[in-house]
Amino acid sequence: MIQMIVKNRSLQKAEMNLIKDTAGIQVYRFRYVSQEKAVPEAISVSFFIPCLDIYSVWNAMIGEKRSLISDWRPNIPVCQSRFNSGAPIQTLISHEGNNRLTVSLADARTPISIKSGIVEDGGQIRTEIMFFTQKVAALQQYETFVYLDFRDIPYYEAIREAVERMRPKESEKGYLYPKTSRMPMYSTWYCFHQKIEEELLVRQCIKAKEMGMECIIVDDGWQTENEVGGYAFCGDWTPATTKFPDMKRFVERVHELDMKVMLWFSVPYVGKNARIYKEFEGMYLDNPDSEWNVLDPRFPKVREYLVRTYEDAVKNWGLDGLKMDFIDCFGMTEYSDQKSPLRDYDSVEDAVEALLSEIQTCLLELNPDILIEFRQNYMGPLITRYSNMLRVGDCAMDAIVNRTGVIDLRLLSTGNAIHSDMLIWNEKDTPENMAKQLIAVLCGVPQISVRMDQLSEQHARTLKFYLSFWIKYSKVLMEGELIPHNPEICYSRVEAIGEETCICICYSVNDFSLKENTTIAVNGTGRAEMVMVTQNDAAIEYEIFNCQGDLIEKKTSVVKEGAFLLPVPISGMVVVKSEVQK
Repeated sequence: MIQMIVKNRSLQKAEMNLIKDTAGIQVYRFRYVSQEKAVPEAISVSFFIPCLDIYSVWNAMIGEKRSLISDWRPNIPVCQSRFNSGAPIQTLISHEGNNRLTVSLADARTPISIKSGIVEDGGQIRTEIMFFTQKVAALQQYETFVYLDFRDIPYYEAIREAVERMRPKESEKGYLYPKTSRMPMYSTWYCFHQKIEEELLVRQCIKAKEMGMECIIVDDGWQTENEVGGYAFCGDWTPATTKFPDMKRFVERVHELDMKVMLWFSVPYVGKNARIYKEFEGMYLDNPDSEWNVLDPRFPKVREYLVRTYEDAVKNWGLDGLKMDFIDCFGMTEYSDQKSPLRDYDSVEDAVEALLSEIQTCLLELNPDILIEFRQNYMGPLITRYSNMLRVGDCAMDAIVNRTGVIDLRLLSTGNAIHSDMLIWNEKDTPENMAKQLIAVLCGVPQISVRMDQLSEQHARTLKFYLSFWIKYSKVLMEGELIPHNPEICYSRVEAIGEETCICICYSVNDFSLKENTTIAVNGTGRAEMVMVTQNDAAIEYEIFNCQGDLIEKKTSVVKEGAFLLPVPISGMVVVKSEVQK
């Protein structure tokens, strides 16, 4: 049993008690009671464990810095969680990749934080769980369960089990997962930003379809003539007529190419230049002096407006899906209404869920296969049931952040198709460097955002090769057993294992093991060679390809147990078919 230290204010009663200790998992009940119904102050619960064989830390929004640091430092990694952002899970991991402690909560709705840091004078780690880290609705009592998982199992298994404990009941159905949600897509954002118009995008779709992309995501810009950025012109959600004279006709033209169409909406934002801005005065959550504001979903009028907006867009224009942005921006502030009788919710978290549920009910009636994209950081175990696509946050041309985001989201996934951030590259870069963007996100659905009508021949061949490879092996990559190695360095190597095929994607190490009838090793390192390791004597046949799909070498041989150097070019791959010798 661990000693829990609870810090709270005088008008609050808070306690943490052990209620179960079985098979390496301790379960604690946290209870809070106030003398009267009130907005609770933050309550801290902390405990200490010996720092034994603990090498790194992981949580859903940790980013790229995953090392342990002293608990007094201001830059200590903190797991932030609430209904529409993050997940209350933090894991301490050994150098070998095993779980040493996974802290998780049953409640993925309330604003909560978890942080772990080194205690310098005792060789210990202090973990602090903070409840009510953001302003919540007034309440008189609160209860949840805290799980401490000490089992010596792979870290990713501990994370997945923690996620499962938080998932809604199976009877609570969400969106379906149509095939298109798991197919490569074209995005307009990085290559065009707000400078988009119908004819330009139709030309991109023609080329994108030839490459294997099944949907275009029309991002910010379709709703405004203004192209200086920001969201001061958001809120009315009517097409800019100089860009899209007839949105329905544009969608029909894309459908004629056998592609789907998704449209971007910044869900909470209404700008000062929107016609409807004054209509919602008093119904914003944040500072009224801002150039754009966050709508308050606790007002039925706000929810009705947003539901009607999306219903009209899907119904009138024939859209196949919505890219719903900035949902994590819904949150209480000092400017949020405290007393209006026009509200039907006190809790923003509850109101956001009500909004998403109302949108979902409406859209599923229009189209059961509707595509709904969320992105980091609105990605927790509860909110994801209101989407079927979940994308890595913006990280243009940063292959490390993109691969890390894909794998982190896969570890948290509750069924959604995990998408990469949009891929873009410099038109003068080598095909090998350009291919590294694709290799980084092979365990997610690739989204592409380049000028398709201006691709060089080499880049076009590389893109075609890798998208064809991804489509062919998507079942293994997206549904196979995922084993991500070395989380402390943003994953050195990731294996996706299917029934008869293992795909090993190497990033900072270049060795791979033969595991299935077919083993495919992708060279995402900076070295033009890979090391194949066999545990038994085996008859093998291998083919080596460069990043454009050219066959470089093909051989058949019998190899003894051991390690073998193969001349796999940078950003290329080797396909090995093997049979163990008896």
